[in-house]
Amino acid sequence: MKELATETNTGPDAGKRRVPIRNLVGYFLRLGALGFGGPVALCGLMEKELVQDRGWLTRQEMRDAIAISQSLPGPLAIQVGIFASYLRGGFWGAWAGGWAFILPNFLIVAVLGALYVHFGELSWMTAVFYGVSPAVIALTLHSLTFGSGLVIVPFLEKGLVQQTGWLNGREFLVAVAVGMLSPGPVVITATFVGYLVAGFWGSLIATVGIFLPSFLLILFVAPILIRNRNNVYVQGFVKGAYGAAIGTILGACVLLSKIAIGDWLTALIALGSLVVLFKWKVSNPLLVAITAAIGLIAFPLLQPHWVLLK
Repeated sequence: MKELATETNTGPDAGKRRVPIRNLVGYFLRLGALGFGGPVALCGLMEKELVQDRGWLTRQEMRDAIAISQSLPGPLAIQVGIFASYLRGGFWGAWAGGWAFILPNFLIVAVLGALYVHFGELSWMTAVFYGVSPAVIALTLHSLTFGSGLVIVPFLEKGLVQQTGWLNGREFLVAVAVGMLSPGPVVITATFVGYLVAGFWGSLIATVGIFLPSFLLILFVAPILIRNRNNVYVQGFVKGAYGAAIGTILGACVLLSKIAIGDWLTALIALGSLVVLFKWKVSNPLLVAITAAIGLIAFPLLQPHWVLLK
């Protein structure tokens, strides 16, 4: 009976029933708090739990959600979560499920921002930065999908470091590293940046600002893309945006590498991280954790005076 029920829930009629908003909120709160492993891992987990385990979505609906989200700028996993919430909870379900997905990440990174503001000059923070920052360069180079959260890193760097001067290059790399260490999408970096610039309210405003376009894109643009997915103009738009993103990423990596790579070990970390990412596809949080450990061990031994956080 259990097997029959599971098969029925994932059949063609499963996608027509609504899920209570409180259930969507509960599920995405848990996913947001425990969702390590990057966007691909999160999407795989959602497919397993929402299609196979809970029967909230059909397999085709999940594949459509991923395909459409990959065609849009912004964090892939969050947009898939918003899309799934919209399918099962309607307009308000999308808002509730999406923000529930983001809330745990926001709280974690806001706390880390507060700790950094008060203790940023501690030697262990500098040591972590020493190991992680060259890995951030490798991760950014390895990112080239339009729906990857890392695509936004060079745009943030240009606005926050080059144009406004709100952060220096080192502070920006620390913010990106924090975004990679926390669960959920790397664009949660904006929360950390907001705290550094304007405290808690700055982190809140930055979080809303960075994620609001994802809700608007899914709720208003995604239905249009679904209807016109095979249109040559739509396909041309996606390809053009993809090419522009690649160029911007490469330019930002050149600038940031001058800050992150200053000796033989950081050069080795950057090169080694790139090889590992392309050959074994290690998850972002795992790579950041490993390189942070390398920094903690190597920094007191080598004492590289060129590394300063502030």
